[in-house]
Amino acid sequence: MAKLRFFWSSNVTNTTPNVTTAHLSDLGNLVLSNGDDAGSSLWE
Repeated sequence: MAKLRFFWSSNVTNTTPNVTTAHLSDLGNLVLSNGDDAGSSLWE
């Protein structure tokens, strides 16, 4: 049997809620936005 090996791990906790939203634009593009700032596109 193969042994399970960890190459990287982290014990970081996220204290900030994730408010990222995804929607389709009028042009059909998938847009990821920061929910706190509707005008801020993270990825399009």
